[in-house]
Amino acid sequence: MVQKKIWEDTFYTSTEDSLVYKIKAGNNYIFQGKAYKMPNESSLRICVNKICQDFLYQDIDSFFGNLYTSSQVNSGACIDFYLQNSAGTTLETYRFLYNWDYESNWGNFGMRLSAPINGHYAPLMWRLRTDVTANGVVTTTRNAENSGFNTIVCSDYFLYYVNARGGWDSFAFEGRCSKVDNLTEHNFNRSFDNNTKEFGLGRYISEVSTTYTLNTGILTEEQAMKVAKHLISSPKCYLHIANEYNNKIIPVVITNNVAEYKKEGDDDIINYEITVKESQEKIRR
Repeated sequence: MVQKKIWEDTFYTSTEDSLVYKIKAGNNYIFQGKAYKMPNESSLRICVNKICQDFLYQDIDSFFGNLYTSSQVNSGACIDFYLQNSAGTTLETYRFLYNWDYESNWGNFGMRLSAPINGHYAPLMWRLRTDVTANGVVTTTRNAENSGFNTIVCSDYFLYYVNARGGWDSFAFEGRCSKVDNLTEHNFNRSFDNNTKEFGLGRYISEVSTTYTLNTGILTEEQAMKVAKHLISSPKCYLHIANEYNNKIIPVVITNNVAEYKKEGDDDIINYEITVKESQEKIRR
């Protein structure tokens, strides 16, 4: 079996002139095709990871369904794929790990995938940790001991996100945070009698899109690099707001499109401002 992180280009090679093949994930076939040997080449090559990459995923959905669940196995984060010939004979087995780190010595099998940015946490924040065993079992634990958090701070806004290694992490925003509701109105015009109080211009729907501006607080240069690499580029994250008025978790999208490494003067005084948008717009008719 070949064990690889999904970003690593992984090729199957054959000296045959052509090969009809199919790829199976678990019990399901996900791809079928035919590969040819290129002119002046001694073998044909199939880039297997590029075919398989869209079938890996990482989530913590069961935590929201049962608040008493302390850990879950993420079966979609590590999957065995079987490359077979047209007769159904397995030519090679590949175990791919959901990992987009692009560093060969980071996030290997049998190690922790989480990388907390500064180790700070607040009492109501979930402390998330993801580990992968040597045989490819990926588990995320909530409020785990020895999870890399060691400093208690005061914060109402927390972000839970998938880092570049494919592990879940938590971050408490210690700076000033704000909320903005952006309203989009849809109006209509109609005939009216100006001797009455009829509406000539009416509103038939309003769309509310909510964004939050979150400040990280003071970071070191090393921590700021983790923000840029692991947090801002995260494809899936949740915002947790916990205070005397709210205690809710919202799926959000990070809208920052620039990850700038900031430094002020000779001191390592770095602050990131991160904007997130609720992924579910609110509509009022």
